[in-house]
Parts: sequence; structure tokens; C-alpha cells
Amino acid sequence: MPSVSASVCLGLPLALALRAAHVQPLTKQVEIYLRTDNWKLQRGDKPSWAASDFDDSMWETVCF
Repeated sequence: MPSVSASVCLGLPLALALRAAHVQPLTKQVEIYLRTDNWKLQRGDKPSWAASDFDDSMWETVCF
């Protein structure tokens, strides 16, 4: 078990580092819209599915 002095020696620099790393909250609001309908679902992962002209019309359509 570490001694009390070791805890203080390690804890103080950590506390100072965390205080220095404090990030101010954003002042600008950002709205994000996530569509929850008409997602296409297919099990697996094939590189050809990433093509912009890939036909996914036979895939299952799901809603979240």
C-alpha cells in the first residue's frame, strides 16, 4: 500500500494537470438531426457496397 506522502506527491500534480486541462463549455448551440427512417440493412460488410452506384433496393428497410 502506498504511503500517504506518495499519494500526496502523485495526487497534487495530477490534480493540477486536470485543472489545467479543464475545457470551457461551448457557447454556440449546435443542432443535430438524425434521420430515423428509411435505413437499409444487410448483414456483412463488402467493399463493393460502398460504391455510390451500388443497388441496395433489395435490402431490408428499417426504422429506428
